[in-house]
Amino acid sequence: MQEGPSILYLLGSAGAGKTHNLAKRYLDLLCQEVPESLRKDHLRSILAITFTNKAAQEMKERIIRYLKENALGIKEEVDSKLARSWIEFILFHYSDFQIKTIDSLLFSLLRGLLLELGGKPELEVTFNQKEIINRSFDRLLSKMNSDEALRRLFQEVVHCFLRIEERKGFKIEKHLRKRLVELFEIDGPSGKNLSPEESPSSEVLEDPLKRKAWERLRPYRAILALLIDEAKELINREGIILGGQWTKILKEFSQEGDLSYALFRVGFSVKHVMLDEFQDTNEEQWKVLKEIVEDALARGGTLFFVGDPKQAIYGWRGGNWRLMEKAFKEDFPSVPQGRRKKESLNVNYRSGKKIVQFNNTFCKVLSDPNFGEALVGLLFSKKNPFKKDDFIKTLGEIFTDQNQECSKEKEGHIDVEPITAEKKEEFLLKVKERLVKKVREKFEEYPKGISILVRKNAEGEEISQWLSEEEIPVITENSLRLKRAPLLKGLVCLLRFLDWPGDELALWSALKSELFHDLPGFPAQRLEELLEMQKGKEGLRRLLQIQFPEGFKKYLEILSEKVGFLSLYELCQEIMRTLRLFERFPQGKDILRRFLELVHKAERLGIRNLSEFLEFWDKEGGEERIGTPEGVEAVRILTIHKAKGLEFPVVFIPLTDWPLKKENILKDEKGELFYVKADSAPADLLELQNQDFLSKVIESLNLFYVGATRAMEEFHVYVYTNVKQKGGQKNFSHILQEILKRIDPKYGFQKA
Repeated sequence: MQEGPSILYLLGSAGAGKTHNLAKRYLDLLCQEVPESLRKDHLRSILAITFTNKAAQEMKERIIRYLKENALGIKEEVDSKLARSWIEFILFHYSDFQIKTIDSLLFSLLRGLLLELGGKPELEVTFNQKEIINRSFDRLLSKMNSDEALRRLFQEVVHCFLRIEERKGFKIEKHLRKRLVELFEIDGPSGKNLSPEESPSSEVLEDPLKRKAWERLRPYRAILALLIDEAKELINREGIILGGQWTKILKEFSQEGDLSYALFRVGFSVKHVMLDEFQDTNEEQWKVLKEIVEDALARGGTLFFVGDPKQAIYGWRGGNWRLMEKAFKEDFPSVPQGRRKKESLNVNYRSGKKIVQFNNTFCKVLSDPNFGEALVGLLFSKKNPFKKDDFIKTLGEIFTDQNQECSKEKEGHIDVEPITAEKKEEFLLKVKERLVKKVREKFEEYPKGISILVRKNAEGEEISQWLSEEEIPVITENSLRLKRAPLLKGLVCLLRFLDWPGDELALWSALKSELFHDLPGFPAQRLEELLEMQKGKEGLRRLLQIQFPEGFKKYLEILSEKVGFLSLYELCQEIMRTLRLFERFPQGKDILRRFLELVHKAERLGIRNLSEFLEFWDKEGGEERIGTPEGVEAVRILTIHKAKGLEFPVVFIPLTDWPLKKENILKDEKGELFYVKADSAPADLLELQNQDFLSKVIESLNLFYVGATRAMEEFHVYVYTNVKQKGGQKNFSHILQEILKRIDPKYGFQKA
């Protein structure tokens, strides 16, 4: 396609080589002939945006590998001399090698703006919104005894929980906390539509049923408003920013929705934008990204994006697959239609023939309007006045393009096993028996290639227990996750202080952590008293020198003197040796070793100084996990969400009884929250509830598709059949049975 301004949309089903095409596109742009003096600007002018850190790292590795293959003459796509030159240039200017996640890109822009506008860029990022809400909830509880109005509000909230929502359970506080976390996420931490004194819109006032649906949630609305105020105070006090919220903050910096001035102020200049997994991008992210693209196209640049609506499984984060078609057809009016091109990738390079055929037929069934009609009949009673045409049309739009050819010689294997059970407990016992037996059998042939995919981490932990009891080696997400451990928090704060000795907040945080506990020269009680006294004040460094001269000199001063004289890796080793971390924290050895691996990785990526490493840590390092040794012989258990983008020789999906439940609390397009009950809600709210429910049905179908397309050689799925559900409630297994009957009658399910 002739270069820009232009747009190329690559539609690619699972296993079709989207990452390969992104990397090749980057290579083509990179290796255009440019004058030597413009190389740095040229490297910085290409921006590739991915959805996960893993995808970003994989793409960087692919590009470097392609350059090496051309430099060595293994491939002849690029002049070998130019390829060698670019490898060397990238290694020396790695910070200009712009392959980023959406979050890291937006956060780096925010940091630049904060610095430019005189703010403090030393923000601590946390993705644990639940922790923030729980701490805020605790503060409200602590105020309740001295605040009569607050105590009455809590009574109303409990009444709303038990009577209006008809929730049950012995530990009310635990379940109520969970509910408030869910509601907090519905409206988001901005609190824009929540206020204790708020009034509904005039439309709500005019409709008695809608007014009642709105009034039922007044206690929740009031407590959420107070929670949001507490959360904001906590965030400001501790210098925390919630992961993902920088998008909203960036919009606040914009002038009348235009970010071009903000981009200019931080020196952000991009000509070519590449976007991976576009179907997972949400509206707020796209508002910011769109302005970056607008700026690039105005320079005569290009937009290249890839996506697959069948893999849109992040609706709960606001991911909107419809943005792809809108971006291609409607956005960017400066690009004429002749410079907009859409292509499909129709070859599967991952799976065996039977697996590819299974997934092709799965999508064909879903795109058939007759199946859409049958699905509506399965999920809705005849009394429900549901508008089904849009739903059937949407199924067709999402699944109609799957018609892949297989590049593999292997046939592949599909095993669909129905499991009949009257109750969930019986089903789990049967799954356990069959899964353990089958995994043990397959483990002999594929000791490094088996993956069990689940919907929730809790399911994965239960299955892990089954296999561990039978002495089958297992790796789960929780066993791999490198959490924000207190030990590493303290270590990173110490590094921030060593990088800039004027950062007394970092020094305070490092001393407050367990890093210095009971070290000679820093008596625990005296140090704690000093830290409490100096919280939020200046002069901590000087007081430490006066009150703890031995500890200050032995640890902080000696380490400060070595900054700049040791490499990154050597400095971190010296810190661990000086503070005797491996000796004092034997339970943290794996985390410390993993941290050293990250430091080594950073050095290999061209990061040479402490400031650059701390930036790398903020963007990527904190999300890393404890690594799995290469070639480890163990069964991998992970959620389907985490498995996206991965592939395994053998895949099991043993639990398909995913709940399908209509939500009672909904938010309309104006941001109003309502409690919807079938016997007392107006038609428009019932329709809103139906549409919300069906969006979850579609996301479940997408999840199953993503899980099934991870398999390279064998795919095993267990289907829960003949189950008696309370009130006739359906789960995903009911839908799956209907699909599988149409894929192949041999599955022969009994009527559920």
